[in-house]
Amino acid sequence: MLALAALTACTGEAPTSAPPAAADAAPGNCVDTFVQRYEEAAADAAPVNAQNICFEGSSSDGPPKYPTRSLSIRLDYDRGDYFVVQESADWAYDEEPDAARGCVVARLERTTVVERVLGNVKVSAMTRKGETLRSAATGEQYGSRIRLGSGPGALPNLPSLALQTPATELLREDSPFGTCLRAISAPMKSSSCTLEQPRECKSSQVMLPIDMRFPNAQGGMQVGRTTSLERVAANKSEWVVP
Repeated sequence: MLALAALTACTGEAPTSAPPAAADAAPGNCVDTFVQRYEEAAADAAPVNAQNICFEGSSSDGPPKYPTRSLSIRLDYDRGDYFVVQESADWAYDEEPDAARGCVVARLERTTVVERVLGNVKVSAMTRKGETLRSAATGEQYGSRIRLGSGPGALPNLPSLALQTPATELLREDSPFGTCLRAISAPMKSSSCTLEQPRECKSSQVMLPIDMRFPNAQGGMQVGRTTSLERVAANKSEWVVP
């Protein structure tokens, strides 16, 4: 899903390759309720020629620094139901250049996407440029715009993994939030570490990585990390979609 470049192990200790006998986490260890916060931004961005670019509403330093993007996510999860808010900032260009200044105008666009899933019922909304679009009114779901899901939290069958992704290495590491499984793809210069859970755990399909690193479109690296992960019951009365 998200194939992501090796980050330093969360604790600084050397990670260990996961043996085949430990391919599954212990049954019954699913994280059924949690509140997670995640942030992502560019690191080591390649130098960009900003000549003939005029910046409106923000300097080229942002944040995020031109022309990269950033996002933050809050995810509340409760036994299959979840509520997620994603706030992102992206650089965009005006359709027409500024003839008086002889430049193309670049602006930071901030977008908020909210999705609530209760059983089989999904409701979502997207706010951008002061306008809110609601799925109830448009018939369109906006949840696909949200960065969700770090994949199964337990090691897959090792022979099948070798066939599907022969260049991927899996390591088991300690993190501040529990044991995570790091998938490293050397050819893609990417890595991600996801919380270890049994494969049947539903939460592993939406829980974000503990950390991940992958190339961005600007020739640098995009780095994401979980800043908090509390295993507490969510307050569904607060799950309000705009």
